[in-house]
Amino acid sequence: MYPIQVGQGSKNYLEPKYGSLTEVVIPRSTLAPYKLPQTVDDVDELLSSLPKGFETNWRLGLGLLYEYRLICRSVASIPGVNTLVVHGQSGERDAIIPLPEYVLGIKRFHELRREITRTTTHFRREARLEKQRRVHQILLQSADPARFPPLEKKIKPDSISDLT
Repeated sequence: MYPIQVGQGSKNYLEPKYGSLTEVVIPRSTLAPYKLPQTVDDVDELLSSLPKGFETNWRLGLGLLYEYRLICRSVASIPGVNTLVVHGQSGERDAIIPLPEYVLGIKRFHELRREITRTTTHFRREARLEKQRRVHQILLQSADPARFPPLEKKIKPDSISDLT
């Protein structure tokens, strides 16, 4: 697939979505190879079989889902690489660079995808708690400090050791 920018108002309209990374390849399964699509419905059906984490609506420019774009951007930062190959054959944990490709095993891809999701969830939770604390401080505590003492800011047990 060739991920492209599809926002018609974008200055990069129809240009590669991930800079120098212009192609994402998912090799066909050797157990059940797919037929080449003949109609739009065939294309939709083929795309629906992509692994979790991939955009399955061709109208949105293909590639990875937005929340996983950092994977492609990171691969695109490697000089000489223009293709990401995500495969499920032997070597499912691959992370190798046979130029001009970056070969990523499907198990490693899914581990990375789950880690990105966990990190996003964690920081959203932290941001929500910090916003609640700040709103409490600005609205309630500033109006009546006796009735509304400061909320305790929770610090993770390993915060200092992580910083050092």
